Amino acid sequence: MKIEIGESLMYSWMRHVKGCRVVQLNWKTSPCWDVSPDDKQLMEVFFSKVKDVFSEDGFDVFRQANGVDQSLKQVECDVLGVYEWSGVPVAIVAESAFHENGLNYGSKEVTCAKVIAKMARAAMALRVYLPWIHQSEIVFSAPKVHKNVMELLEPAIEKLNAVLSDSGLSCHVRLVANETFNAELLMPVLDACSAGIADTSELFLRSMQLYKMFAGADFVVESTQNAPVNVQPVNAAEEVSIGKRVQTTVRALLESGRCSEEEIEMLTRVDYCRQIFGMYFPLLSREQVQTNGQSRYYARPVTINGNTYYLCSQWYARQRSALERWIAKHLA
Repeated sequence: MKIEIGESLMYSWMRHVKGCRVVQLNWKTSPCWDVSPDDKQLMEVFFSKVKDVFSEDGFDVFRQANGVDQSLKQVECDVLGVYEWSGVPVAIVAESAFHENGLNYGSKEVTCAKVIAKMARAAMALRVYLPWIHQSEIVFSAPKVHKNVMELLEPAIEKLNAVLSDSGLSCHVRLVANETFNAELLMPVLDACSAGIADTSELFLRSMQLYKMFAGADFVVESTQNAPVNVQPVNAAEEVSIGKRVQTTVRALLESGRCSEEEIEMLTRVDYCRQIFGMYFPLLSREQVQTNGQSRYYARPVTINGNTYYLCSQWYARQRSALERWIAKHLA
């Protein structure tokens, strides 16, 4: 069975970041599985709504399927997982598209239509084949999506969420791309790798083991209290993703003791962090914080003055200048 590196990353993310107890690669439906008449009728309505809504935008979403039966036969999810949220089982499907030159299935309209089709078919399969799971989410991940595609795809995903809600399906779909891909998916998995998770059955983590053999101590920046801070010069920061900048430079600064106790306390307040960085979460938290089942903090804790905190992982390119000003202030 062929496994893509993007699929392996999502597999590791589901296991070690989302906390899924059950995860399967390349989940496919079987023609032997039964579909109840009520679910079949519900899917017929949903299928028609999706076709009608997106045809108005010029998207032929189900162009290769004549109906619900054929659409369900086409379902093949890259990764399927199940985790528990507040005592309730939640199913999560991850679709991965690792296109080095940017997400591209053809024209931007065709690309958007294909992404919507993948998500819609996955939502249908979760409803009819896992009816005992009443809450689910679908993540379409891509490390690089060009602006012209994003401008079409983001509102299309919001439309699909509206159709799902109107159709009575408790499923939420979302796109994780570009800087968000780095902050929410890649960096947390690298955190897990740094923390010592080394399952040789996971292709992505195995590749990181190979990298660490040659990267040595530079793979993760470690710092002890009041030790000199080993950071990149600020003028080289643009060469580093903002998520990595936080994971290395900010982590080292915080652990070095350069920030006052008052500053550390302020960094645990959302109003202060919104003012300084334009964030919607505090930079530091004493515990892992999740919203809608999604962790908002890196897995590896940071120790400051003997206390344990977690670093917020919600960083975007627009916050770069504010972050660099804060770093420069504390390096002075």
